[in-house]
Amino acid sequence: MDQKSLSRWLKIIIIVVAAIGAAGDAFMVRIVGKMIRERYPDLVHLSLPWMISMWIFSIPCFVALIYAWKVAVEIGRGRPFSVPNASHVKKISYLAFADSVFFFVVSTAFVLLKLNHFGFILASVIVVFLGLCAAVAAAVLSHLILKAALLQDENDLTI
Repeated sequence: MDQKSLSRWLKIIIIVVAAIGAAGDAFMVRIVGKMIRERYPDLVHLSLPWMISMWIFSIPCFVALIYAWKVAVEIGRGRPFSVPNASHVKKISYLAFADSVFFFVVSTAFVLLKLNHFGFILASVIVVFLGLCAAVAAAVLSHLILKAALLQDENDLTI
Protein backbone atom coordinates (compact mmCIF):
# COMPACT_ATOMS: atom_id res chain seq x y z
CA MET A 1 0.00 0.00 0.00
CA ASP A 2 1.49 3.31 -1.01
CA GLN A 3 1.40 6.42 1.16
CA LYS A 4 -1.33 8.16 -0.87
CA SER A 5 -3.76 5.27 -0.42
CA LEU A 6 -2.76 4.88 3.24
CA SER A 7 -3.47 8.57 3.74
CA ARG A 8 -6.82 8.21 1.98
CA TRP A 9 -7.80 5.25 4.19
CA LEU A 10 -6.76 7.11 7.33
CA LYS A 11 -8.88 10.10 6.30
CA ILE A 12 -11.88 7.82 5.65
CA ILE A 13 -11.44 6.24 9.09
CA ILE A 14 -11.15 9.67 10.72
CA ILE A 15 -14.33 10.85 8.98
CA VAL A 16 -16.22 7.71 10.06
CA VAL A 17 -15.02 8.04 13.66
CA ALA A 18 -15.98 11.73 13.68
CA ALA A 19 -19.43 10.92 12.28
CA ILE A 20 -19.99 8.19 14.86
CA GLY A 21 -18.80 10.51 17.62
CA ALA A 22 -21.05 13.33 16.44
CA ALA A 23 -24.02 10.95 16.22
CA GLY A 24 -23.19 9.68 19.69
CA ASP A 25 -23.08 13.21 21.03
CA ALA A 26 -26.22 14.28 19.21
CA PHE A 27 -28.41 11.25 19.79
CA MET A 28 -26.97 8.51 21.99
CA VAL A 29 -26.18 10.70 25.00
CA ARG A 30 -29.77 11.96 24.99
CA ILE A 31 -31.18 8.46 24.47
CA VAL A 32 -29.13 7.05 27.35
CA GLY A 33 -30.14 9.99 29.55
CA LYS A 34 -33.80 9.40 28.70
CA MET A 35 -33.41 5.66 29.33
CA ILE A 36 -31.87 6.34 32.75
CA ARG A 37 -34.74 8.67 33.63
CA GLU A 38 -37.38 6.13 32.52
CA ARG A 39 -35.88 2.91 33.90
CA TYR A 40 -34.35 4.27 37.09
CA PRO A 41 -36.54 7.05 38.46
CA ASP A 42 -34.38 7.23 41.58
CA LEU A 43 -31.39 8.20 39.37
CA VAL A 44 -33.08 11.09 37.52
CA HIS A 45 -30.76 13.56 39.19
CA LEU A 46 -27.77 11.76 37.59
CA SER A 47 -28.80 12.07 33.97
CA LEU A 48 -28.24 15.79 33.29
CA PRO A 49 -24.81 16.13 34.97
CA TRP A 50 -23.57 13.03 33.18
CA MET A 51 -24.98 14.13 29.83
CA ILE A 52 -23.27 17.52 30.10
CA SER A 53 -19.99 15.95 31.18
CA MET A 54 -20.10 13.46 28.29
CA TRP A 55 -20.49 16.33 25.83
CA ILE A 56 -17.54 18.13 27.45
CA PHE A 57 -15.43 14.95 27.39
CA SER A 58 -15.98 14.59 23.65
CA ILE A 59 -14.40 17.96 22.80
CA PRO A 60 -10.77 16.78 23.21
CA CYS A 61 -11.62 13.69 21.15
CA PHE A 62 -12.72 15.84 18.21
CA VAL A 63 -9.62 18.04 18.58
CA ALA A 64 -7.50 14.85 18.51
CA LEU A 65 -9.24 13.86 15.28
CA ILE A 66 -8.17 17.20 13.77
CA TYR A 67 -4.56 16.43 14.66
CA ALA A 68 -4.96 12.89 13.29
CA TRP A 69 -6.19 14.44 10.02
CA LYS A 70 -3.05 16.58 9.90
CA VAL A 71 -0.94 13.44 10.37
CA ALA A 72 -2.81 11.76 7.51
CA VAL A 73 -2.16 14.79 5.28
CA GLU A 74 1.57 14.63 6.05
CA ILE A 75 1.60 10.91 5.26
CA GLY A 76 -0.09 11.66 1.94
CA ARG A 77 2.63 14.20 1.16
CA GLY A 78 5.25 11.50 1.64
CA ARG A 79 6.46 12.72 5.05
CA PRO A 80 5.30 10.13 7.58
CA PHE A 81 8.38 10.62 9.75
CA SER A 82 8.52 14.35 10.27
CA VAL A 83 8.79 16.72 13.20
CA PRO A 84 5.27 18.12 12.58
CA ASN A 85 3.83 14.58 12.72
CA ALA A 86 5.66 13.92 15.98
CA SER A 87 4.25 17.19 17.33
CA HIS A 88 0.70 16.33 16.24
CA VAL A 89 0.86 12.87 17.82
CA LYS A 90 2.30 14.39 21.00
CA LYS A 91 -0.65 16.80 21.14
CA ILE A 92 -2.99 13.83 20.74
CA SER A 93 -1.21 12.24 23.70
CA TYR A 94 -1.67 15.37 25.79
CA LEU A 95 -5.35 15.54 24.86
CA ALA A 96 -5.92 11.89 25.80
CA PHE A 97 -4.12 12.39 29.10
CA ALA A 98 -5.97 15.61 29.92
CA ASP A 99 -9.31 14.06 29.01
CA SER A 100 -8.58 11.04 31.22
CA VAL A 101 -7.57 13.20 34.16
CA PHE A 102 -10.59 15.46 33.68
CA PHE A 103 -12.86 12.41 33.50
CA PHE A 104 -11.30 11.05 36.71
CA VAL A 105 -11.72 14.39 38.52
CA VAL A 106 -15.35 14.75 37.43
CA SER A 107 -16.13 11.13 38.34
CA THR A 108 -14.52 11.62 41.75
CA ALA A 109 -16.47 14.85 42.26
CA PHE A 110 -19.68 13.04 41.33
CA VAL A 111 -18.88 10.33 43.89
CA LEU A 112 -18.26 12.92 46.59
CA LEU A 113 -21.49 14.75 45.69
CA LYS A 114 -23.37 11.43 45.66
CA LEU A 115 -24.24 11.94 41.99
CA ASN A 116 -22.69 8.66 40.92
CA HIS A 117 -23.99 5.12 40.72
CA PHE A 118 -21.75 2.09 41.28
CA GLY A 119 -22.05 1.06 37.63
CA PHE A 120 -20.85 4.51 36.56
CA ILE A 121 -17.90 4.26 38.94
CA LEU A 122 -16.80 0.96 37.41
CA ALA A 123 -17.25 2.31 33.89
CA SER A 124 -15.30 5.44 34.85
CA VAL A 125 -12.33 3.41 36.04
CA ILE A 126 -12.29 1.51 32.75
CA VAL A 127 -12.60 4.70 30.68
CA VAL A 128 -9.79 6.42 32.61
CA PHE A 129 -7.54 3.37 32.23
CA LEU A 130 -8.18 3.15 28.48
CA GLY A 131 -7.60 6.89 28.07
CA LEU A 132 -4.29 6.68 29.90
CA CYS A 133 -3.28 3.68 27.75
CA ALA A 134 -4.07 5.71 24.62
CA ALA A 135 -2.07 8.67 25.99
CA VAL A 136 0.96 6.50 26.70
CA ALA A 137 0.74 4.78 23.31
CA ALA A 138 0.53 8.15 21.53
CA ALA A 139 3.46 9.51 23.56
CA VAL A 140 5.60 6.51 22.65
CA LEU A 141 4.59 6.78 19.00
CA SER A 142 5.41 10.50 19.03
CA HIS A 143 8.85 9.75 20.45
CA LEU A 144 9.50 7.10 17.82
CA ILE A 145 8.31 9.37 14.99
CA LEU A 146 10.59 12.14 16.23
CA LYS A 147 13.58 9.77 16.43
CA ALA A 148 12.84 8.49 12.91
CA ALA A 149 12.50 12.07 11.60
CA LEU A 150 15.83 13.08 13.12
CA LEU A 151 17.49 9.96 11.75
CA GLN A 152 15.99 10.62 8.33
CA ASP A 153 17.22 14.24 8.41
CA GLU A 154 20.68 13.04 9.40
CA ASN A 155 20.74 10.51 6.57
CA ASP A 156 19.54 13.11 4.06
CA LEU A 157 22.58 15.24 4.94
CA THR A 158 24.98 12.30 4.41
CA ILE A 159 26.43 12.02 0.94
